[in-house]
Amino acid sequence: MFESYSGVLLLAGGSGITYVLGIVDDLLKKHTQGRSRVRVIEVVWSVADPTSLVAVLPTLRALLRPRASPFASLAVRVSVHYTRAPRNGFGPTSLPPLPAGMHIHPGRPNIKAALEETVNGVLAAHGVRGAQN
Repeated sequence: MFESYSGVLLLAGGSGITYVLGIVDDLLKKHTQGRSRVRVIEVVWSVADPTSLVAVLPTLRALLRPRASPFASLAVRVSVHYTRAPRNGFGPTSLPPLPAGMHIHPGRPNIKAALEETVNGVLAAHGVRGAQN
């Protein structure tokens, strides 16, 4: 049913990202087939420390790569929030370069701000005046 909406905000904590990545993959496939109305996918993932990102980064890179569709544009963004100080000096600056559309932040996610970004992205995708992206 996610494909029937214009915007999708997916929230995950820890290993819950595996469920969310399956949803994103399905939405991307439907998008390329023209079977989705989604114009914005916003993923917010909260983890204990940034080392959690290392194992999932190749999958996220693949999901964030641009996809052509003759039907409509689609913006995919991923925000990773870590809630503990990095261990052993490993932090966000130690990560390989992040793909376009992906950001990492210290602290807990601001769900209200993520929802506003999703709504503004949908409005901008539909050409509604006054939309901020």
